[in-house]
Amino acid sequence: MPAPRFVAVSCFVLPALAFGCCAIAILSDATTKDLLFRLHPLFMTAAFVLCFPYGIGAYRMEVMDAESKALAVPPAMPKLRRAHAGWQMWGSIFALFGLIMIISNKAVIGHLIAVPSVHAVLGILTFIGIIVQGVVGYFKLQQWESPVPEKSYPWHGIVGLIVFTLAIVTIVLGAIEWFPYSAAGAIVIIVAAILVWLMILLVRLFIDPESTTRTYEQIV
Repeated sequence: MPAPRFVAVSCFVLPALAFGCCAIAILSDATTKDLLFRLHPLFMTAAFVLCFPYGIGAYRMEVMDAESKALAVPPAMPKLRRAHAGWQMWGSIFALFGLIMIISNKAVIGHLIAVPSVHAVLGILTFIGIIVQGVVGYFKLQQWESPVPEKSYPWHGIVGLIVFTLAIVTIVLGAIEWFPYSAAGAIVIIVAAILVWLMILLVRLFIDPESTTRTYEQIV
């Protein structure tokens, strides 16, 4: 059964709205004067609250949107792959900028770069996951665009969800560390991150992207 139109629209709006709230909370924080320190959570939320949710949900959200409009044919698979790859690439870039900002901040103030905290350890694991997923995604795309397209790396999607979940946990832990300095800002980030994670989880559980296979066979 197609999702109601308001559900489809909500899924497209939520990540942008959640990131907007995070950006306002971070940039309006009067207790943190260090710009480099503030840019770290700003870039990280841009990556994991905005870009990666759109990338992870690209296949299912586009299909849900088409079905909610009662379109006979969902978007073509090549278009969905480009959307997925594009959002994931921007998410990776923002995440890299976020990492550079926190390392630069530590170097400027003379702190140890490798701080032994759960937040830091999970952040490192998240970056390793992003690199692995990026490499696998590249090979997967090459195989799809070969003269004889074939499915490969069937675990890519579920591992992507695991890495995304790890990133959300890392963001929540980072916000908790910020809580003593700005309780309101920390709460905004925690709520925004959890809402976006729940959206992606529900989209993956209840939206079947298999109709895109039919579209691929019809159009390509």
